[in-house]
Amino acid sequence: MKEKIFRITFLIVLFIVISRMCHFLMTKATMNDEMQTYVAKICFGVCISCYSIYLIRKYKYHYLVGISRPSFSNSFLYICPLYIVLLVDLSNAKNLNLWQMAIPFAGVFFHAFAEELTIRGIILPTLIERKDISAQSIKKAIWISAIIFGLVHFISLSEYDFTSAITQVVYATIHGLFYGMLLIKGRNIYLISVSHALVNFFNRIKHIGQPSMVVTDTNDAQSLLLTIILTIAIFSPLLCIAFVYIRKINDEDASDVRAALSYSGKSIADTGENNS
Repeated sequence: MKEKIFRITFLIVLFIVISRMCHFLMTKATMNDEMQTYVAKICFGVCISCYSIYLIRKYKYHYLVGISRPSFSNSFLYICPLYIVLLVDLSNAKNLNLWQMAIPFAGVFFHAFAEELTIRGIILPTLIERKDISAQSIKKAIWISAIIFGLVHFISLSEYDFTSAITQVVYATIHGLFYGMLLIKGRNIYLISVSHALVNFFNRIKHIGQPSMVVTDTNDAQSLLLTIILTIAIFSPLLCIAFVYIRKINDEDASDVRAALSYSGKSIADTGENNS
């Protein structure tokens, strides 16, 4: 247990330190603020992703997360988060050329990939008890990893006001539940990362190439509560899907996770065929 706590704590601290370091170094570069942000995300994503893949293989999580022999079961779930396209303002996209969108997309893609490899690729499997894998322990691991994923987003306090930071925490926790469930049901960290990156990218399109907004702090309790309720309402479809599928996790899923963590090629192939 102490080793698990240390491993998770170390990863979270490293995640935050590398993120802040990349942003700090980019402020020294001769680029505008927007470009600095996206290049910092690319640098952060590459560094964390490489280290995370090393750890995933070291701890033999690669079959569970789908780095080796990814599964394509429950494929329809990967597109569910993309309903956000219907809710965001994409009018700014017509004013952007391919280059203007390429760097931001690369930034959010590498950043999303790093987040998924760290949280769903290492922390979630670490939280699952190897010696006593059960449906209950898997559900618990999904919830704890989602909360960790949400709390990590408090790092945005360095850029935004408290209300905006809380919004990101709630938003990330909901997505953490959904993607955590999807890792267990789908075992494909690649598709999860692409889905995550697309959601982030569509949320950012309206800000690409636009003047930086002046952040005003509205931290009164009423505004904060309204923001939290609105965020939950917008992402309630994902929350409902996550709840339903997490409740459905059963002994068969626990057996699949056990087989994946034992990295038995035959077992993984069998479970993949059964889930297809």
